[in-house]
Amino acid sequence: MWANCIAWLVYSFITKDTYVLASNIPGLVLGAFMTFSTYGFGDERVRNTMLQGIVFFMCLITGAGIMVSFGHYDHKAVVTIWGSTTVLILLIFYSAPLSVLAEVFRTHSSVALYLPFAVMNMVNGLLWSAYGLAVPDAFIYGPNLVRNLECKGKTAICTLDGHFLVYMLSG
Repeated sequence: MWANCIAWLVYSFITKDTYVLASNIPGLVLGAFMTFSTYGFGDERVRNTMLQGIVFFMCLITGAGIMVSFGHYDHKAVVTIWGSTTVLILLIFYSAPLSVLAEVFRTHSSVALYLPFAVMNMVNGLLWSAYGLAVPDAFIYGPNLVRNLECKGKTAICTLDGHFLVYMLSG
């Protein structure tokens, strides 16, 4: 979560978008707190995975930062490069719960899906999509529309007799 928020913070600096800036500061603080406070509770394998993720995202963000800072690009190209990097990080962040969805289809049980979380993610995606369309900014509305579709699917699985629906969809 912290890497996603850092990427969006830098994007807000480049685009001078105060709404994106203000909404990602709390996410960065909470994401860093969550990462550092849970690190000690994991076994060695989990801690190594967390460290690999931190190093990967630090390298990705630093590489994109070097590219836009020293690449002699105009402002539009800088926005495109950083926006693309931000969307890549966001899609990685969004894909993390897909392992739960794979478990749902493998076990033919929607018990692993938490309906309130799916609904709140859908609302979040709708709000960011609406904002992105209003601004207009494809780097904001594009990935959030995709996320919204995924959350609608999870909500449907949870609410429409999940066990039967999952059985029908997975054969």
